[in-house]
Amino acid sequence: MIQESRLHQTECLRGAYGSPTLRILRWQALAATMASALTAGCGDVLNPEAQVLAVSELLILAQQPTAPSPPTAVFHVFNSKITARSIVHGDEFNTPFLTIEFPTSCLATVDGQTLGQGDSVLVTLRPAPGQYGFTLSPLGLTLTSGCGATANLSFGRYGDLSVADGSSTYLDHAAYAAALDLWRETGPGRWEVVPNSGPSGNDSVEGTVAGSGSYLLAAPR
Repeated sequence: MIQESRLHQTECLRGAYGSPTLRILRWQALAATMASALTAGCGDVLNPEAQVLAVSELLILAQQPTAPSPPTAVFHVFNSKITARSIVHGDEFNTPFLTIEFPTSCLATVDGQTLGQGDSVLVTLRPAPGQYGFTLSPLGLTLTSGCGATANLSFGRYGDLSVADGSSTYLDHAAYAAALDLWRETGPGRWEVVPNSGPSGNDSVEGTVAGSGSYLLAAPR
């Protein structure tokens, strides 16, 4: 499934971001991000995954006020098998909000206790109110290095791209959407781009979840 997911991501990238116009938007957004990081003196501009910003330096993607609130999901993740869950907005179309897949043997520790192949953990996925993001618990859960869960957030129907209005960084909504990444809170008010973050199709972004914590779709302000 992991190989199929990578193939699917490759095809989506070709389809959604293969046109010259959208490739230019992505590169323009990257150039703006690098310039911002150089000015601020934070992060490694050659490695976006190392970039750490304050929450005030991010434009967080909001949900439109009319968006039905996606529900919290509580379920067991097993080391012995792949576990996948989807959260939808609950409208008449069951519009996707979040999908997440935990591969086999991905559970490493919880509260410092090592987890074995036969272990499982009851996890909670709580959508961020009014935003494209979520919190994964229990606290103290870590996933195996190089084998984290893949989270995908879809914003095509209810994403409020107007949060970028008036920005000097993004010329229009498309440029802002092309710059979105999945960020994880690494400390009070401090956020970092997760590994493998990037577009995964039309109006969706995915990235690797390494453990418990808060995650958001955002772009540098």
